[in-house]
Amino acid sequence: MVTLIQEIVKRPVARKLLHVSCGLVHLLCWPLYTDASSARFACSCVPGLATAQFALVGLGLIKDEFVVASSTRSGNPRELLRGPLIYGLVHTVLTAVCWRHSPVAVATISVLCAGDGFADLVGRRHGKHNPLPFNRRKSWAGSAACLVAGWVASSAFMLAFQRQGFLLTGVPTAIILWKLLAVSSCSAIVEALPIPEIDNLTVAVSAAASAALLF
Repeated sequence: MVTLIQEIVKRPVARKLLHVSCGLVHLLCWPLYTDASSARFACSCVPGLATAQFALVGLGLIKDEFVVASSTRSGNPRELLRGPLIYGLVHTVLTAVCWRHSPVAVATISVLCAGDGFADLVGRRHGKHNPLPFNRRKSWAGSAACLVAGWVASSAFMLAFQRQGFLLTGVPTAIILWKLLAVSSCSAIVEALPIPEIDNLTVAVSAAASAALLF
């Protein structure tokens, strides 16, 4: 059974689905915590421990074939020190520093997980025949998926958190949706640029910066 799971997670689609689901499930758990000041730090321990594991495996201090198979493209543990480590750090820092009262945290995590995740999933399947003119490695289909998925996920979480009274109380829904569309658009543009492919960093920074500017 373990061998079967390891073979499944080696597939690109399975790895990217983990990228999408892990962060969104983490975000979904935020409302379950109390209002205690220590709650954010307790919650940040979840991605924090995973991030520490990425670092230890990537540095060769411990061995974990499942983590390597599920979180790297090449099967090289050193790859964990790039995208996966940044992914974990983004979640850890935003949870501990910003928490559920921050539109920046909610928007950034949503766009990073859903937007960047579906850009790869859709682009890998439907992007071969519609590459971007300025970056042949990316496609119109992938960029559209990044924008739409990031917008839908961030809107769903932002409105849910607003309804629970965590953030943006009294702000009209239409304004929130338009601002999140702008955030997702900025991230989709950055994700499509022909720059070194550390999307977990570039997409997160673009989402956080645009969200901070707009909210």
